[in-house]
Amino acid sequence: HRQPGRPPTPYHTAHRTPLIMHAPATAARMHHGMRSTLSGVYLAMARYCPHLRSAAPFATSAACEATAAEAEHAALEEVHSAVHELSNAKMEDFLTKCPFASVMREQGMLADDDTFTPHPREDSSTRKRVDGTGSAGTRSVCPEHTRQEAFVDARSGGATVSEGAGQRAQVRSPFSQRFSGVVEEMKKEAKYRVFAKVRRDAGCFPAADAFAEDGSARRITMWCSNDYLAMGQHPTVIEAMQRAAGEYGAGSGGTRNISGNTDVHVRLERELAALHGHEAALLFGSCYAANSSTIPTLARTLSEGGPRCVIFSDAKNHASLIEGIRGAGVEKRIFRHNDTQHLRQLLDEYDADVPKLIVFESVYSMDGSIAPIADICDLADAHNGVTFLDEVHAVGLYGEGGGGVAQREGVSARVDVISGTLGKAIGVYGGYVTGRAEWMDVVRCRAPAFIFSTSLPPVVAAGALESVRILRKSPQLRELHQSRAAELKRRLAAAGIPVHANPSHIVPVMVGDAALCKRMGDELLTCHGIYVQPINYPTVAVGTERFRLTPGPHHTPAMMDSLVSSLVHVWDAHALPRAAYDPHAHARAFSPLGSCKAEGAEAAEAEEAHSTAGSDLSSGSAKGGGVSLSDIPAALAFPSTLRPPSWMLGEVSTV
Repeated sequence: HRQPGRPPTPYHTAHRTPLIMHAPATAARMHHGMRSTLSGVYLAMARYCPHLRSAAPFATSAACEATAAEAEHAALEEVHSAVHELSNAKMEDFLTKCPFASVMREQGMLADDDTFTPHPREDSSTRKRVDGTGSAGTRSVCPEHTRQEAFVDARSGGATVSEGAGQRAQVRSPFSQRFSGVVEEMKKEAKYRVFAKVRRDAGCFPAADAFAEDGSARRITMWCSNDYLAMGQHPTVIEAMQRAAGEYGAGSGGTRNISGNTDVHVRLERELAALHGHEAALLFGSCYAANSSTIPTLARTLSEGGPRCVIFSDAKNHASLIEGIRGAGVEKRIFRHNDTQHLRQLLDEYDADVPKLIVFESVYSMDGSIAPIADICDLADAHNGVTFLDEVHAVGLYGEGGGGVAQREGVSARVDVISGTLGKAIGVYGGYVTGRAEWMDVVRCRAPAFIFSTSLPPVVAAGALESVRILRKSPQLRELHQSRAAELKRRLAAAGIPVHANPSHIVPVMVGDAALCKRMGDELLTCHGIYVQPINYPTVAVGTERFRLTPGPHHTPAMMDSLVSSLVHVWDAHALPRAAYDPHAHARAFSPLGSCKAEGAEAAEAEEAHSTAGSDLSSGSAKGGGVSLSDIPAALAFPSTLRPPSWMLGEVSTV
């Protein structure tokens, strides 16, 4: 900290070497406790210390290394004692000496009660910092840098540097406190997300291993996976991926335009187009990328050469659709969830020549409601509209060939663009859109997420291709899936566990409190071996927190018994009220076949009251499988004719 016009410190006098060599390197060690300061580390650090900026141009690698060889632990203590008089002093004394520390304190990087701790010595044989007794010691440098941890010795093996990587730790930003505050606020509001570490066991799904913080594992049953049909476990799918890895290697090697377009990508796109009865399809790295890039591309193309496009969005559209709508940069209107009357009113406000893009989903993943697709297509036809339907939670699960709810209701050809995922019922990874050939061609040439992203690895595309082919020929698997979902809803309702009424395979168990939902989920996992992930804001609105259960063909009646009894135990332990149960009313509200014609929105979303789910759910015919509703209560039991495929019972064979 030598200033121009001030005498040298005792440290400089004692070593009788040029001051210009010592001042930078000494201050560097004062600030960071480094015994082997390298020029690159010093020059980076000098940007942050006002006393070093002026000396930085004169510092050389040789000067820093020479000084580092001379400076020992005792010399550093001498500097602190003689220059700053800080031995065991309070932080308040130090702040009057070091302007850099003062700035850090003002920015919230230092606590008021920080104290100075002498530097630990370093064991050169093990490269570990130890205290005077030889035990492992805590890294301790100048007080401001104890909290800052801006740099560590590249050769010290510090905790902030990868083993043997020879890298420097990241410099703490003055904005770090802001981010820390956001994290703490999320924790207080129970919005902080904690990921469970699980290991799926191929061939044993839904069994898996969950790992605790100490590394120990226990066997659990998964009830929240989006691998609805366990196609990620199908032996033929796995074999196809193994074969592709041997033929193509691990990755694709580039974007579709630059060496990343293989024959397996082309075959998968043709299969997906056929699945939905469309002319063409286009693969993306994820359905989030597909939606967030395709929607803006469509809106901008529709706006060319005439009035600008207006987007009409369902109030409960999920994040990737909303992101795409925001990115389009055009006017947007939000209609109440599944309310075609409200949608009609909004459409009527615009001239016929205004292009209108209607964006909605078939199955809404959090509530389980199903859109009135045919009615929305009618409105689009009458108002010069284009329909964009997200089928991510329906592909593989509905329709004669697994083409989704639109296929089940016979309206796939009327929908202009359908988006889907390869990562849920198909069991692999990726996303796609389908539609008319010329429309897909425009998306291929204009959508940034397609143009500038590396294509799916051929091994992933091969697995998805095999899975789609199997699902197109497996209606019994979809029937079994619907039966399992209906049965679990019946058992939960009979036990008084509140299940949100819906006509789909989604089973939302309503809790209504984020912190409580998290605690209950932890108890189910640690005490009962049941993995159900709490769903909170921003995925669902505050006050509607829930568990989202996803039963599949692989969940047995015994597993359901265990789940229900565990939920009842945790429910009662937290004194939550039970719900009344009426079998016939339950059957009407949870029909697995009907399309929700107008489900009614929550007060925050609706501008006026309208009918809620349940009144129209018992209507509709069974297109593409399901359970007969001729005898409603009996229909919700396991049909004796439905059996899991042989591969789910341990025999390696195709469906």
